[in-house]
Amino acid sequence: MDRVKLLTLVLASLTLPFLLAMRAAPNTLYLPVIIRMPPPGPSLFGIVFFDYNGSGLQEQGEPGIPNVLVSVDSPGNHLHAVTGVDGSYYIPNVPPGQHQVYVQSPKETPATAFRYINVFKGWVDIPAYEMNGVHVPAQHLPDTEIQTIEVPCRVTIASATGLEVALMQGYLTHIFAAADFSRITKGFGYDLDPMPGRVRDYSGSTTLCTDPSLCNTGTGDGHGGWDWGSFDDSIIGIPIRAPAPGTVNWASQIEVDPRLGLIKHVTLEHLGMTQKTGCGHHSALVVQPRQSVYRGQIVALLGKSGSSWAHVHFNCHPSWNLQTGEVTSADPFRDVTDQTSASWWTKDNDPQFPLVSLGE
Repeated sequence: MDRVKLLTLVLASLTLPFLLAMRAAPNTLYLPVIIRMPPPGPSLFGIVFFDYNGSGLQEQGEPGIPNVLVSVDSPGNHLHAVTGVDGSYYIPNVPPGQHQVYVQSPKETPATAFRYINVFKGWVDIPAYEMNGVHVPAQHLPDTEIQTIEVPCRVTIASATGLEVALMQGYLTHIFAAADFSRITKGFGYDLDPMPGRVRDYSGSTTLCTDPSLCNTGTGDGHGGWDWGSFDDSIIGIPIRAPAPGTVNWASQIEVDPRLGLIKHVTLEHLGMTQKTGCGHHSALVVQPRQSVYRGQIVALLGKSGSSWAHVHFNCHPSWNLQTGEVTSADPFRDVTDQTSASWWTKDNDPQFPLVSLGE
């Protein structure tokens, strides 16, 4: 095969996935991956990028990550490369066949390390449907699989083979779409300190308060979650979205305070049922138990069930006991003074909006 034909084939292999992605999501701008042309022969090349919105695809504003060690078959193997300033890498002379590819975060502290790989599997189209008196519009969402960074990516090498790797610091994105969040005017969280009787604000604040009447939130111990909402009831009905792919563990009502009535609540399992997120006070639920959900999928509508004001209560559970049902709660924002703590958001202490597309 002459060199002109070879270059044409390689260019086509780089361009076609980009064009297909554009056709699949015409309202989203994707970044073309610019990589120096690899020489002929079996090799591995690609880019490692910061997947802010958890779609598994590199989009505008999502930078390549430099200084990432990419190794074939074992961490630090002689078949390895370190990503350049644009996140690109190239490993020549990789034997044909199936291989495992390992990546290593350039930052080691839990506070800033990349802890998850997000694998794009394709697009999912959910038709419009009716549930509990609610019309849920059609949804076009990315189907992704989250794995810890220690788990290798699998790839088959035949010739020059491309592999893009999407890294995240945490794995959660916002429970609102960007346009809907603009209507939210109030947000706060508290009670993350493990010591009884002390209150710590969310958002990475380390302020402790032994007297609840003196706390910025004006609240006491026992909340254990983040509230987003408004004292304007016009926000009731805003879609609440899955912060990560998972499975519905609970979609029903719970009672916390008999004086306020029942709370419509959704709990999701993530990462192979090892972690949970929950949200409540909804006006309606539009998913059912054991249902699989995708990042950004509508799971409920904002409301004020079991509450006196319109808001959603969001909480995280990093571990839970299958036998006893006992769970531990955590702040989705890391403690800014504790480098051993870690953010649950895809971008450190900065909730990103999921990639969502609605249509009839």
